[in-house]
Amino acid sequence: MNELIFISPREALAKIKAGALLIDLRDDYYTNGRYYDVGEFVSIFYKEFPEKYKELPKDRLLILADYVGIRSKELGFFLIAQGYDQVASLVGGIVDWVKDGMPTITDHAEELVGGCACQLKKRKRVKE
Repeated sequence: MNELIFISPREALAKIKAGALLIDLRDDYYTNGRYYDVGEFVSIFYKEFPEKYKELPKDRLLILADYVGIRSKELGFFLIAQGYDQVASLVGGIVDWVKDGMPTITDHAEELVGGCACQLKKRKRVKE
């Protein structure tokens, strides 16, 4: 392939079912309580990627996924420059994944709430 491909959530899910590996690049703060429910996946924080990418297999399609698709594109080009030739970027990241109804695990206690971005915080747990 030797060039970065861009795939939709539906295309990504089909490729994952056929053996591709999802790489979740989101730092903890950016999960917002939503996780890809695809069985096997690898989580490598964006800031740790330059040190850890060598652990990724070269014999499978790697689908890079983040919050909205910006960092996955950047790191996709990085992987190709390092000799990986089966690399895809998930268009729209977890935001489009959820919007398109793809399999997702939601932890409501981890969701961020607030009136504006400057006030975002984790939802308080309710005592039962």
